[in-house]
Formats: sequence, structure tokens, C-alpha cells
Amino acid sequence: MSPAGIRTLRIQELTKMALRGDKYEVIKKRAYEMASRLTAENYLAEVVRRVQK
Repeated sequence: MSPAGIRTLRIQELTKMALRGDKYEVIKKRAYEMASRLTAENYLAEVVRRVQK
């Protein structure tokens, strides 16, 4: 799978967690399990942007 595809799947998983009502700390922990700190922070920023729409 391409890096873009992996990124998309990871962000989708985190977004589903957010829409389910999981706490930010739980989502953040999962993001840090998926990727490096900087990448995880970028994932979190994208999830927040999507959920706030």
C-alpha cells in the first residue's frame, strides 16, 4: 500500500474514534502508537479539522 493510502486509513481510524466519542487522550495515544511524534501530531490536527466541520 502506498504511503498516502496508509495515511488515509490511519486518519479514518482516528476520525471514527473521535466520532464515537472517545476521549482526546485515547485518540492521541492511538496516534502515537501508529506513527512518530510529529506524524501523529499531524494526524491529530487533521482529525480535529474533520470533526469540527
